[in-house]
Amino acid sequence: MTRSVAEACDVLLRDGGMAHIRPLRPSDRAALHELIARSSPRSAYLRFFAGGTASAHAYMDLITGPEYLGHALVASAGGLVVGVAECIPGPGGAEAEVGILLDDRVHGQGLGTLLLEHVALDAADAGVEDLVATVLPENRAMLRVLHDLGLPVEQRYERGQVEIRIAARPTERLVAEIEARAHEAERGSLAHVFTPGSVAVIGDVLDPDGLGNRVLRDLVAGGFPGPIHPVAPRAAQTPPAAEVFPDTHISCKARMPPEAHLSPATETPRTGSASPDVEESRADEMPPVAEVCGLPVHAGVAAVPGPVDLAVVAVPAPAVLGVAGECARRRVRALVVLTGGFAEAGDREAEWELLRVCREAGMRLVGPGSLGVVNTAARLHAGLLPVRPAAGPLGLMAQSGTAAVALLEGAGRLGLGVSSFASVGDKADVSGNDLLEYWEDDPATRVIALHLESFGNPRRFGRIARRIGARKPIIVMKRDRHAPESPSIRANTAITASGVAITAATAPIAASTATASGVADTAATASAGASTESAASGAVSAAASGGASSAGTGLSAASMEAAVDALLRACGAIREDSVRGMLDTARLLAFQSLPDGPRVAIVSDSGHAAVHAAAVTSGACERPGLVVGDLCPATVAALRARLRPGSALGGLLDLTDHSTAALSGDLSGGCSAEADAGGVGDFAAAIKAVLGNMDDLASAITAVLADPGVDAVLVISAPPSGPDPGAARQPTWEAIAAATRSATKPVLACLAGWDGLIDGRIPVYATPERAAHALAQAAGYAAWRARPVLAPEELPGVDPPLARRLVAADLAAYPEGRLLDDRTAARLLAAYGIRVTGPVAETVAGPGPGVEGVQGTEPGAEPGPGVEGVEMVVRGVAYETFGPLVMVRPGSTAPGRPGLPGVNTDDQAGAHAGDHAFRVPPIDRAEAGRMIGESCRAALPYGHRGLPEAGVRALEDLIVRVGRLMDDQPGVAGIDLDPVVVTPYGAVVVHARVRLAPAPPLPSPFRRRLR
Repeated sequence: MTRSVAEACDVLLRDGGMAHIRPLRPSDRAALHELIARSSPRSAYLRFFAGGTASAHAYMDLITGPEYLGHALVASAGGLVVGVAECIPGPGGAEAEVGILLDDRVHGQGLGTLLLEHVALDAADAGVEDLVATVLPENRAMLRVLHDLGLPVEQRYERGQVEIRIAARPTERLVAEIEARAHEAERGSLAHVFTPGSVAVIGDVLDPDGLGNRVLRDLVAGGFPGPIHPVAPRAAQTPPAAEVFPDTHISCKARMPPEAHLSPATETPRTGSASPDVEESRADEMPPVAEVCGLPVHAGVAAVPGPVDLAVVAVPAPAVLGVAGECARRRVRALVVLTGGFAEAGDREAEWELLRVCREAGMRLVGPGSLGVVNTAARLHAGLLPVRPAAGPLGLMAQSGTAAVALLEGAGRLGLGVSSFASVGDKADVSGNDLLEYWEDDPATRVIALHLESFGNPRRFGRIARRIGARKPIIVMKRDRHAPESPSIRANTAITASGVAITAATAPIAASTATASGVADTAATASAGASTESAASGAVSAAASGGASSAGTGLSAASMEAAVDALLRACGAIREDSVRGMLDTARLLAFQSLPDGPRVAIVSDSGHAAVHAAAVTSGACERPGLVVGDLCPATVAALRARLRPGSALGGLLDLTDHSTAALSGDLSGGCSAEADAGGVGDFAAAIKAVLGNMDDLASAITAVLADPGVDAVLVISAPPSGPDPGAARQPTWEAIAAATRSATKPVLACLAGWDGLIDGRIPVYATPERAAHALAQAAGYAAWRARPVLAPEELPGVDPPLARRLVAADLAAYPEGRLLDDRTAARLLAAYGIRVTGPVAETVAGPGPGVEGVQGTEPGAEPGPGVEGVEMVVRGVAYETFGPLVMVRPGSTAPGRPGLPGVNTDDQAGAHAGDHAFRVPPIDRAEAGRMIGESCRAALPYGHRGLPEAGVRALEDLIVRVGRLMDDQPGVAGIDLDPVVVTPYGAVVVHARVRLAPAPPLPSPFRRRLR
């Protein structure tokens, strides 16, 4: 279902329904006449300004005839043409008249606005500057649509009619209005998934060991309040489960929560009520032949009484398309397909056909290969999940079944509840972008966590995540940064073509090391970071110069990691590499406020623990992250008056009473030799000693929280070991809870060997490393959110149409693309105000062949003798599946290139690994400045501030322009500006390479469409 962006697309309506928009064809004449016949006389009058329908029918003949010179789009839904919009250019083509007619049944669903958006964008692409609409004054609905579109509007009243003139120039307001309308439609469509009024479970519901039966029992046991309809295809003669799922041998009940194993005596009968609104005939209805969970089992979806919002499909892969077609005819609103064996098994055609069936019927599709969906507030537990998550603040999405099981089980152990959950499997339709839209306004969701194996539309993800991230934190766990994808990841807990289910029972996960992609610890990832950045830099360089990693061939592993990091950094999303890291960070963000800064105070009742925590936190600061500073004098004085003389006061506050230290244990969790020998008696003495210290601990926490120089508090404690660990920890829990009930700063704790929550709100970590990591992530997110939002900067000397003509002309001459000669490359860069200074600049004069209006660059001068400069490298590369990426790093004299006269290259550590800064365009000046700072932090002995101020400003401007060019021009596969010499007088591009390659048009942020 690959479609041209401007030609045809599926769209979401305001109520969550779907329509298909495409150009008008002559063969649509009969369908348009049917549209007129269905229209009310008033609708025809408001559109054609005449009574009756004769004029309307005559006009339909005109626009489908050979003499029609306008541009028209039609919208279809449910197999009918339900709307038509047209744009008729006037003399000269500078303005065009627009008109819209909608089926009465789709009024109020936003289809008119959608058609107008698409017509306006098509007109703007064709060079139309103004759209003109003539509207009757009583047509208030159309007047409102035109005014609310998001484009500049002028209105005047003349001869009993209203003339609306719309400037066909896409604006930032239009983007905002389109995003708001898209958000409303996305939420409406996913409401059928997460808050359905009724659910049908389609599969082997009669087999006690069947997967459909398990789904049904979990749904009933979860307390779903609406009608539940079990559907067993050919229910009157259902064969044994072994015939439907020949390889299934796992017991359904063995994987169900204990409370879900309902016996017939305890099952509560449920019924669904018929609805008079169901219009279709069900001649093939069969009377119920059996019951399960007290519910009548139906032979097919057509036999179900009343409407069905959500259908959960658990049938073998060959039967899925037939079931989907039956659901489409039955007007089901959404499908969750648990069955696998589609694209991940190589059958992409079957998946496209499944998506086509769903789109034409207006059904949202979760899967195929899904584990199911959960909405704890709606008591919806629909799927093959091994646990029933408790209610909580976490919105959770997992792409693989392995990650889904690990995340849900891990969250349950930690006391982290879930607002809603979706396992998207192959994400043929519903993806992370759609779920972000749903969770943005969900009051039950405070933190969003996404496990992703791929980005379907990175540009759209970036726009949505940047908007939502300003209000709610988004945590993303992307598959392994370094290891190749394991086939077992895609063998998730779904029904395969042969009916085999791979579940938690057959794929156990060790909680301590579980990750979706095999990454056990962030430390391993960090150790490989420098090599990844260096490899990514090489890949970007190769792409810019037409090497093996160039655009059109996909991303290398290193380049993908750089691109993902840059994308997430730009939109404020937090990246984690493991299930454990994601849940650690989510707990802190879900239950504690954001820190105002990176300054952390550590309060410890164990000297050994405090020393270890200090080392760990200092290491975290090097990322950079946290800072352990000194307490203010007033806080120190207050603590000195309250605490024992032996306490160590400072940002690292040690409350240890060394006279009883033998009883206090340490972070290793072991007791002293005396405690071990004394057994329970000495354990009781240790508890008594701990109780005596709890007042000091509570007082210290309270005082440190009041310190204006502290942004967060980390409490480190090592309760004594013994026969009852809970009793040993209880005093510490109570002291921390009492001291933090009115805290406005984040507080987290490290209690040796224990994970969880204190008082349902204070996250506790088993090791200081994990606590420091979660706090550093929260501080980084808070810093991103505190950055001012800059208005888009108008860059002088930028002419995108000029660049488009140049790119188009060169690709016409070289259809496969090429590495541009120096002269053409300099011309293209000049269209974005980027001058190449060097011998080639003097040869650039006048337009190239077939391109009118391309001006040459002004010849510049290289740095003269005695002028010191610093070499930098700026690169951009466009990847087929991800989009553009911009890199900055320090440079050096490349092998084979003579040294630049007057340029000081001493100590310019171009070979330093880890000093490459990556970003996804668009890039503003502030972000460009941060890129320079990151790239120069270690490579230059004097750092970022050692660069000349004027040169830094010029380098920022250059980075912004390169990002703008890469973002605007999809045919530009790579740019390599190497070197760029930064001097006290500016930034001089000495040499440039540009590569072009054929590329599809960019998805427009102004054009709403389903992917």
